[in-house]
Amino acid sequence: MSILSTTPNAIGVAIHNSDGMDFTAGNTVNSAFISGFPSGLVDRYKFESSSSVELDRGQWQTKADERLQYIVPASVTLTNSYNPTTKALSVEVTATFYADAVGDIRLNCYIVEDSVTGTGADYNQVNYYDAEAGHPMYGLGDPIMNYKHRHVLRDLLGGAWGTYGSIPSSVTGGSTYTKTYTKTFPTTWNYSRVKLVAVIQKYNSNDEKREIINASEHSLNIVTDVEKVSSIINYSIYPNPTNNFINLNFNLNNSKNISVSIVNSLGQEVYNNTDNYYSGFNYLEIDCKNWSKGIYLIQINDGNIINTEKVIIN
Repeated sequence: MSILSTTPNAIGVAIHNSDGMDFTAGNTVNSAFISGFPSGLVDRYKFESSSSVELDRGQWQTKADERLQYIVPASVTLTNSYNPTTKALSVEVTATFYADAVGDIRLNCYIVEDSVTGTGADYNQVNYYDAEAGHPMYGLGDPIMNYKHRHVLRDLLGGAWGTYGSIPSSVTGGSTYTKTYTKTFPTTWNYSRVKLVAVIQKYNSNDEKREIINASEHSLNIVTDVEKVSSIINYSIYPNPTNNFINLNFNLNNSKNISVSIVNSLGQEVYNNTDNYYSGFNYLEIDCKNWSKGIYLIQINDGNIINTEKVIIN
């Protein structure tokens, strides 16, 4: 957990084994890399100084810091909508390449649920530190009952190794590729604790060459009422791609408070025009000439519906 609090852009994913939280695709990943538990991977990358992809916990922080220094050829992001009534999720994962690339490169989407708990041996946590005074887990029992498991991987929507054919075997810099996934959540999942992770990953017959190229973490975009109707009749965003200004036009069927926000591929908000009162036809010019190249998500929220669109800064 200290890595997530101290390392910029780190995304935590716990793939369980032989308990109430394991699943087929997760077991496939574990069987390819892991010889014992607990163990860890950093981007499933084989570092030159390491004998295998699998890393001892004492190496995780160092290798995570090292991996952050690498230059990757692409960014990845996603848009999504989730209906808690029907439990239906729709996800659109998009990769943008800034350099040429070759090989079997694939898109994927991870579903991660935090603070998962349950009753019985499948959810209890073995505690080797129960008698170690001064340790945060001292005196909590062995096993720890009703333990809250963090960052539990629930599903891999593109399978263990990503969606074959989602990206061509030869890619030209500037190209963008998108894959749509759908999923109906089981009733046991708590959607309020779910995050989605957009992933670009490599595949190779050699396990040591199946690294994750890039990833980004996102919250669920909740559709609270399918009967609600947007006050926005239509909208347009242009030019797209752009490098100086984003022009946003929208037309309302009634006067309304409208919020416009823009986030980058890391989920960081770069623009916010919150709860301004509009009516009729409206025009916004957004200065983006100092923004980094990449994919950004524009969200137009009228209080009922959040309209989300991609814009590319190049």
